[in-house]
Amino acid sequence: MAEIVERVLTAAANEAALVLAEGIAARPGDIDALMTLGYGFPESLGGPCYWASTRPAADHAAALTRLKDAVGWGFRRGDRDLLR
Repeated sequence: MAEIVERVLTAAANEAALVLAEGIAARPGDIDALMTLGYGFPESLGGPCYWASTRPAADHAAALTRLKDAVGWGFRRGDRDLLR
């Protein structure tokens, strides 16, 4: 179960980084507010951007690599630094 939770949260955080890079959202806090208030993301985790920014960089990078391996062709990696 922990692997599923990590994969979902990592995917959400990666998509948030891509949205920020494309200029669709202005700030990570905007995405976190949308996800917690509009989509039921657990408030205790603070939103996908906050969740990812509090993880050690090496753990996040490893989780992204596992996600890339699971998704395969077409995976795009977002810039974690945009989530802060």
